[in-house]
Amino acid sequence: MSKVITGDKNENGEKSILSRIISSFLFRLFFALLLAVVVWLTINTTSINPPAQKTISTTLNLLNRGVLDSRNIELRTEAFRQVNIYLIGRQEEIDRITPGDFEAFIDFNNVLSVEDTSLDVELRTMGSENVTVLRIEPATVPIMLEMRKTKIMDINIQFTGELADGLILTNFSRFPATKSFTARESLIDQIDRVEVEVDLSGISGNTILHQQSRIFNNEDRLMNQVGWEQVVDISLEISKDVPVIPNVTGSPAEDHYVRYVTISPEVVRINGTKEALEQVDSLYADSLDIGFSRQSIAMERSILMPNNIKLTSNMLPRALIDVTIFKYLYTQDITLSKARIELININDQYRYEIMESEIPLLLKGRVDDINNLDSSQISAVIDVGRLASGTHAVSTIVTLPEGIVNVNDVLVNVIVARNQ
Repeated sequence: MSKVITGDKNENGEKSILSRIISSFLFRLFFALLLAVVVWLTINTTSINPPAQKTISTTLNLLNRGVLDSRNIELRTEAFRQVNIYLIGRQEEIDRITPGDFEAFIDFNNVLSVEDTSLDVELRTMGSENVTVLRIEPATVPIMLEMRKTKIMDINIQFTGELADGLILTNFSRFPATKSFTARESLIDQIDRVEVEVDLSGISGNTILHQQSRIFNNEDRLMNQVGWEQVVDISLEISKDVPVIPNVTGSPAEDHYVRYVTISPEVVRINGTKEALEQVDSLYADSLDIGFSRQSIAMERSILMPNNIKLTSNMLPRALIDVTIFKYLYTQDITLSKARIELININDQYRYEIMESEIPLLLKGRVDDINNLDSSQISAVIDVGRLASGTHAVSTIVTLPEGIVNVNDVLVNVIVARNQ
């Protein structure tokens, strides 16, 4: 019994040892094969597709720049550079990488205030999972920010030169009348004035000019800022003063005369084109007929306006014509002295004597003329050339100042005697 038992134990032990030997062998064989594969892969990858580095450049993009506009912030930094991207990866992967696989950008959504001085450069990769980004240069970008400001300025006109004699600049306008500026605050604060220069020399009628405005800073220097140019339309109204001439027709009633004719306004200011102003030196009022009038007349009449001419200050083309009519004044208070009578065509064979020492005159004339008449202004002539001896009543030709007439015939008795 005990031998049998002993025999069984030896047989099982031998089997256990054999199993362990086989298992160990298989494990070592598997490990050796695995190690060989790893070694083979390592050697193959290193020699055929080794690791490599590469640097590519791409443009730095600006994202959400409109955010600055919505916050009234002005970006003063404009010279943004390209970005260099330093990469590492297997040669095969590196060779396929192009700048289009990356997007470098700064995002203005990250701006918190105008005090910010830099923004981080961010990188977005596309299709380059097996490539590692070592670094990017620059990693940050300096920025200069400033609040934006709007300022509205009047456009002032500076006149130079002189208009020709007799011409007057009566009105002017400009369009636009103001100029709006929007830019960073430090630049806007430098603006002192906006001007347009207009040379009046050679302008002789209503004119529209197109002039470039000029912007001056606080130091009286021109500011040539791109986008600030402005063409201004300048409208000039050129005028001159001309007299208004009344046109009175007809004659007053018998024994009446026109003492005064006045018109109001006497002078009007007109404007128009150059050609129109050159042709007009006076204006006429429509005619006023005073035929057979015994009294003074005052009536409005239209001012006759040529083409392309108008009155300034919105005046109506009307004038008041005032005609003062007086009746002639008669007087008998004036006498003609014998000494003021001249004899003409005297015959030396005769002597002549006027019998009257003074001759009364009946005169008619204007009131002022009669009242201011002096006898020294009166003279007379008698033609004695055909008179024979004896006493003759001779008609006398009386000379009077202009505007005064002798109403009655003046007869003078002249004695003619032959010389002894």
